Amino acid sequence: MVWVDDKGYTKLRLDGKVVFYHRYVWERTYGKIPEGMMVDHIDGNMRDNHWSNLRLATRAENGRNRVIKPMTNIRQRKNKYEVRFRYEGKEVWVGLFDTVEEAQKVRDIKRLELYGEFNGRREE
Repeated sequence: MVWVDDKGYTKLRLDGKVVFYHRYVWERTYGKIPEGMMVDHIDGNMRDNHWSNLRLATRAENGRNRVIKPMTNIRQRKNKYEVRFRYEGKEVWVGLFDTVEEAQKVRDIKRLELYGEFNGRREE
């Protein structure tokens, strides 16, 4: 039996146990999931469980692979736009910018630099 839960994850019943389908696909394709790792959906689509859309991630990396909204990590301060966020438990202050577009561009560059392939996806 296969179904989609209320959070959007596909699950199946296997040998009397409930299993996340993406974890099942990963283990059938690549083997056991290492301790402390999670299976991340690269494109964020939890229903796309093809092996090519899955990768291993730490909990922090998995959390970073989310939709980045226009004002994520940006705060308006008077007539400027401040870019800052947390990285490895520390506050990262990037700077103040005259326009929201400039702040977004700099934020995206810094996220890519620090987070690599887990830097998030732009809101469509």
